[in-house]
Amino acid sequence: MNLKSKHFLTDTDVEQPIKLLATKYRTKKGFLRDFTSLHMMVITLRCNQKCNYCQVSSESTDAHKFDMSETTAKKVIETIFKSPSQNIKIEFQGGEPLINWKTIEHTVNYAEKLNKFQSRNLQFVICTNLISIDEKKLEFIKEHKIDISTSLELIHIPFTAKRVFGCLSSP
Repeated sequence: MNLKSKHFLTDTDVEQPIKLLATKYRTKKGFLRDFTSLHMMVITLRCNQKCNYCQVSSESTDAHKFDMSETTAKKVIETIFKSPSQNIKIEFQGGEPLINWKTIEHTVNYAEKLNKFQSRNLQFVICTNLISIDEKKLEFIKEHKIDISTSLELIHIPFTAKRVFGCLSSP
């Protein structure tokens, strides 16, 4: 192996090989600039279902201590906006995130306020079972162009038998 051709050794000024190596490294690792574009926020661990197949250690709907506070959500958003990526996608998860709706509203409004100064490509997604959806929430979701991610396994009989609504089995 020729160490000079790989820029490990030089018998001339070192400035030029260092610039070449730096450019090569920046090019090779350029994908990292957009690496931190997806951010998941677990807004609550509370859930209105107890599905046997769910990976989340969910809590009952009255266990409010498992909710993310608006103060914590604000700090999370400030950290997210430190990302070097021009694209920011914030995905609200849970438990069932719609149960902590007030924090979702606060978080979306705060992120959009910060984004007025940074002009990022900002997107939101709510992963929900849709049980707690209502007109007010749908209007907010539509107004802020929030995507919905949901599961449609209720139409598939084997999964329906495993879904439990609160203390009752699914119909």
